[in-house]
Amino acid sequence: PNPSTGKHRELILICGVSGAGKTWVCERLGDLAIYVPHDKYYKDIVQACIKAADNTTKPLITECPFGERLMKEQLEKDGFDVIPVFVIEWPDIVAKRYAARENKPLPKAAHTRATTIKDRAKEWGAFAGTSEEVLAHLKDFLKDE
Repeated sequence: PNPSTGKHRELILICGVSGAGKTWVCERLGDLAIYVPHDKYYKDIVQACIKAADNTTKPLITECPFGERLMKEQLEKDGFDVIPVFVIEWPDIVAKRYAARENKPLPKAAHTRATTIKDRAKEWGAFAGTSEEVLAHLKDFLKDE
């Protein structure tokens, strides 16, 4: 927490393609972090994070299905310490999850996006793994907070 305000400005940004398991990870962290769901606030996600941070001393967590560089920059500009984490699953798993959720096949652009996600994780030196690996990593990380 910020020593002068007591407010927590740490935000874990879960990045990955649709169907990778970002929401699944966020929903399983329980009370270790405050979850700000991207699907609920996507038009005003940064403002929703600011509001949530003003009302907690816990770290925040949200998903970023696209535009992670811009979102990270916006959050940092607003005073957040952004910790990006990348969910990278096998293409057949992503396609199956997406089809089950959306009742249509995974768009071809998602395959290109998957490569971009891997490259971004390396560029940023961020933790990357399957949804289960990311969940285990974050549980350990947040317990030490």
